[in-house]
Amino acid sequence: MKDITFVCQYLAKGGAERVMSILINYFALSKYKVRVIVLYENIIDYDIDPNVETIYLNWKRKPKISEYIKNLKELRVLLKNTIIISFLYTAIRDTVLATILLEKKLIVSERNDPYNDPPGKLRRLIRTISYLFADKIVFQTKDAMDYFPKIIRKKGVIIENPIKSNLPVKKSGYREKTVVSICRITAQKNIKLGIDAFSDFLKTHPEYIYNIYGDGELYDEIEQYIINKNLQNKVFLKGFIKNIHEEVINAMMYISSSNYEGISNSMLEAMALGLPVICTDCPIGGSRQVIKNGINGILTPVGDAVELTKAMLLIANDFKFRQTLSNNARSVNEKYKTSSICNMWEELVSE
Repeated sequence: MKDITFVCQYLAKGGAERVMSILINYFALSKYKVRVIVLYENIIDYDIDPNVETIYLNWKRKPKISEYIKNLKELRVLLKNTIIISFLYTAIRDTVLATILLEKKLIVSERNDPYNDPPGKLRRLIRTISYLFADKIVFQTKDAMDYFPKIIRKKGVIIENPIKSNLPVKKSGYREKTVVSICRITAQKNIKLGIDAFSDFLKTHPEYIYNIYGDGELYDEIEQYIINKNLQNKVFLKGFIKNIHEEVINAMMYISSSNYEGISNSMLEAMALGLPVICTDCPIGGSRQVIKNGINGILTPVGDAVELTKAMLLIANDFKFRQTLSNNARSVNEKYKTSSICNMWEELVSE
């Protein structure tokens, strides 16, 4: 039985964390011995198979150098004689430092736009150097892989995100006059753009509401922005809801106004539910990779509230068009089903 250890900062609410939780459960059910090492906050927001061993190290975010070296030694002991999978900058950096000169198999994954994440040139340089020590690097899009030098691209493989297998199925054509977004409340998601576009949309469709699901550091700022635009009776911050798919399945449309993304899990799941979807055609190409514009969704330019409003009006005003989008969008269920995507990961582990 092969040992696999997943290393993460935490498994809080987020797209990368959700994908990792799906992989953890897949390998646990596939007769692997699976461990999860949580480096920082003791947070796991996703359901994990009870057979998975979870180790919380509870590291400080800004330790003294001596303490950080001690932490790395502790992690090094835990990572002997195991296959390692790590997501996101901080966890990958720490994993690489802890396992230098250690015989290992290390698989890491780029989950966002490498031009923008992590922030800062030094961090991005450290990220690139860290990838040199990996055996395989999983990218979500070709554009993301092409950011890196050839020595890293040679180790790269493109694996897109899996869609949850137990999503609810819509049983009627009924749709509520509701626009929805599902995302972290951060600058990357450019939620103000979505609010601005919806504000213009209301001029001809005052009966609609806009529900934004998620938490994040800009929650209070966005809440005040809604008040400043006098939209508090039309735009609602709903926070994190566990049964989100049942909550949104009857919405008229889903919008994503992000400045950049990898492949958005919420976009894929909205399409899988059959929601008409509008997404900005943002780097690093994830939405463009999934959406065929005007066929299974709509792509709009980054930062363009006017085009976003036009797309919303098109869906609201044209029943036949939104039905076409809805029916075509559901095809992602087959292309990105959990078993297919996880099989690709298992092939990497088995190489």
